[in-house]
Amino acid sequence: RNAQVEATELLRSALAAVQNLPDSPERSVAELDVVMALGPALINSKGYGAPDVEAVCLRAQELCAVVGDVPQRVPALINLWAFLGARAQHREAVALADTIMELAKEARSDDLLIEASVCVGVSNTFLANFDVALESFERIGAIYDATTHESHRFEYGTDPAALALSYRALVNWFVGNEERSREWSEETEAFARSLNHPFTEVFALGQTMFLRIFDGDLDDAERLLQECRELSAREAIPAVLPEIYAVLLMAERGDPTVPETCQAITDFARFAGLLVLMPYIEAVHADALSARGDHAEAEAMMAASLESMDASDERWAEAEIHRLRGNLLERRGAPATEVEDCYRLALTIARRMGAGGFEARADDSLARWLARS
Repeated sequence: RNAQVEATELLRSALAAVQNLPDSPERSVAELDVVMALGPALINSKGYGAPDVEAVCLRAQELCAVVGDVPQRVPALINLWAFLGARAQHREAVALADTIMELAKEARSDDLLIEASVCVGVSNTFLANFDVALESFERIGAIYDATTHESHRFEYGTDPAALALSYRALVNWFVGNEERSREWSEETEAFARSLNHPFTEVFALGQTMFLRIFDGDLDDAERLLQECRELSAREAIPAVLPEIYAVLLMAERGDPTVPETCQAITDFARFAGLLVLMPYIEAVHADALSARGDHAEAEAMMAASLESMDASDERWAEAEIHRLRGNLLERRGAPATEVEDCYRLALTIARRMGAGGFEARADDSLARWLARS
C-alpha cells in the first residue's frame, strides 16, 4: 500500500492535535511543520490538483506570513506552484515560478535551485517556451546528486531529476530532436526504476508512455500503460494522467469508443482538479468524433479546445490542435481554401514555436491535402 496514504492519515491526526493547542507563535511553527509534511503526502495520495492540496497550500502561506521569514517559505510556494500547474493556471504558475527562482538564488541553495528549475521548466513547457524549459531541465542535471538530493522525492512528492529527464525527452520531441528524445526517455525509465519511489516511477513511466504515443511506438506505450496501472493499483497511487494517456493511445489505434472514453476520463480529471492537458485532450476528442461522422459535435468540442487553450494559455500543442482542426474541416467537406488555411496556420505556429515535431506533422497534412485537392 502507498505509504503516503498512511502518512496522510497520521499527519491529519497530528494537525488536528496541534490545532487544539492554545494559539501561540510556537503553535504556528508546529502547525507549519505538519502542514508542510502533509502537502507532498496529499499530492502522492490524491493528486496535484485535489482540493485538499489547495487548502493545505493556502494554509501554509498563511502560516508563513504569521511566522515570518522561515525556511519553509519557499517549499510552501513550490507546493502552491504544483497546484496551480495541475489546475492549468499557467500564467499564475510561471509568475510564481519566477519568484521561487529569485528566492532560490538569494538563498544560494542548490536544493532550492533544483526545485525552482523544476517550476520554471515545467511552466514554460506548457506555455511553449521550449528553449527556457530545456535550459531549466539541463540546470537540474548539472546540480543534482543522487545521494545529496535523495530527500527531494519525499519532500516534494517526485524526484526532480527523474522529472527533468522525462520533460527533456518530451520537449526534445516537440522541437524535433527525435533521436535525443529517445535517448532521454530510455534514461528516464531506467533512472526512475532505480529509485524505489513508486510515485516517481508512475509519473516517469506515464510521461514516457505519452512520448511513445507521439513517436508512434504504440506497442511500447501499451507496455508502459500496463506497468503504470499495475504499480498504481499496488501502491494506491492516483493514476489519472496514465489513464488520460491511455485514451490518447486508443485514439492513435483508431478505437471507435474514444469519444465516450475520452468524455469519461476528462470528467474524472476535472472532478480530481486536474485541468492540465485539457486543450489537447479535447482536440483529440473532437478528432475522434469527426472520424466517425459526428461533425456538429466535433466542431463544438474543437471550439471548447480552442477556448480552453486561450483561457489557460497552454500552448505546447497549439500547432497540433490546429492540424486536427484541419482534419475536421476536411472530413465535413469544408471549402478547400478553408482546409488549406488551417493546415498552413498549424505549420506557421509550429515554425514560430520552434516545434519541429509538430511542424513535420503539419507539413505532411498540408502536402497530402494539396496533392489530393
